[in-house]
Amino acid sequence: MKTLKVKDKDFHLFKQSFMVSSTEKRTETQISGSGGGGFSYQGTGFTNVNPVTSRERIHDRLFLVDEEGNEHDIELQNWDIGCAPGHIITIVWSEEEPKKPFLKGMIWVEVKKFDSMGKYWAIKNENTRTTIYNEPLFKDLTRLPFALFSAVFTLLFYFIVVKWLLGVDSLWSLIPVFLFSIIVWQKLWLTKEYNKLYSEVKNFIGN
Repeated sequence: MKTLKVKDKDFHLFKQSFMVSSTEKRTETQISGSGGGGFSYQGTGFTNVNPVTSRERIHDRLFLVDEEGNEHDIELQNWDIGCAPGHIITIVWSEEEPKKPFLKGMIWVEVKKFDSMGKYWAIKNENTRTTIYNEPLFKDLTRLPFALFSAVFTLLFYFIVVKWLLGVDSLWSLIPVFLFSIIVWQKLWLTKEYNKLYSEVKNFIGN
């Protein structure tokens, strides 16, 4: 076990190796689209155009055998891991906020977003020497606090862009600006913290 501290929060990481007995892979495509958003006031403002988009979700189902001969059935989402029967894989996971138990109650899968990879931190194929890291999770853990970021971004964007540059003086425009801050927040994370987290997990799994 390894205790990892990320932004003053402790995560207890575990790892275990298994032999792959069989695998299944399937994909599904989600198509989405919605109307544009934005705001206008006295002939000025902006409009967001949201085109129809499609995203592919990849599901892997692995049937594993541990060192004691116990069989396990786990499902992965968006890992697209390459492995074959007889391969040995090592899994790193966290006991943080368990949702759905797998592997003797120590591994969980929690999917909140379409592109989420769950609570697994890394999976390594010992035969191919290939390691896949849960980069979406690493980015989530190393983002700035949302409340602080959204408050500062919304106020600065409103006063500098909306009020000063566009000349719009309406508090209603704070709503689309706040929604825009959510999009920006999801695209940003602390690079130094991210690289440190990535390095520690890499050393733990033995890559």
